[in-house]
Amino acid sequence: MSDKLTPEDTARIKAEAERILASEEITDLHNWILHERIVTAWQMYQEEMWRELWELGVGKAFAVVQQNRMWREYDLLVASGMQPSEARQIAEREHLMLAPDD
Repeated sequence: MSDKLTPEDTARIKAEAERILASEEITDLHNWILHERIVTAWQMYQEEMWRELWELGVGKAFAVVQQNRMWREYDLLVASGMQPSEARQIAEREHLMLAPDD
């Protein structure tokens, strides 16, 4: 991550993840297999980001938040007329950071 997270940032991440996990939307939106794929990709390709998130205790919470944001973006793109496969690719690229850093 280019900017260090503040205590306020980590509190927001934890609170948002807790809200997502406590809500009914988790059963509809959250895919635990994808969740593990996100975490594994971050550990391999986003090592510095993952290390910071892990040290702050928000690694898995951040994955929950980002996946939730990805599905919401996907829904918006499909609703606007985009093909589902293209919408998912774009939403994943924008929110999940699965590829190696350049």
